Amino acid sequence: MSHGFRDGLRSSLPLAVSTGLLGITFGVTALASGWPPAAPIVASIVIFSGSAQFALLTVLASGGGLATAVGSAALFNARFVPMGIALAPSLHGGRVRRAVEGLTNVDGSWVIAHDGEGRFDRHKLFGATVTQFVAWLGSTVVGVVVAPPQSVFHDFGLDVIYPAFF
Repeated sequence: MSHGFRDGLRSSLPLAVSTGLLGITFGVTALASGWPPAAPIVASIVIFSGSAQFALLTVLASGGGLATAVGSAALFNARFVPMGIALAPSLHGGRVRRAVEGLTNVDGSWVIAHDGEGRFDRHKLFGATVTQFVAWLGSTVVGVVVAPPQSVFHDFGLDVIYPAFF
């Protein structure tokens, strides 16, 4: 395990707390919106973007169509285009490998991996993303499995995390 990877893991631990609260909120809110238990977990694996997942959830829960929900999620994720352009010179290999490495580009990891002057430590990016992914997926599972009653969710203020996030 490289030094940069370990630094990424360690540096992203504080972000895991807020990621965890959002993930729990997503899991609970998805269930309360009528999603089957597996759906928020699969969404967290496949989409791995809190803002996009909440956009998708919000549109679908309010009666919007799938195309509108996916379009909303895509608009939230459009921020990754300029971030990816900035990150691209730091990635290695051919197109496929660089595309796979680019999948690790999430907000907190991108910031942690930035070394200044337009340079990024890709190993730090990978480590930070592992922490974020484990926190996001694990907390979504906790939200789905534990699924506290809405009153508990409200009493602890978890129902305002999502609006505050935006």
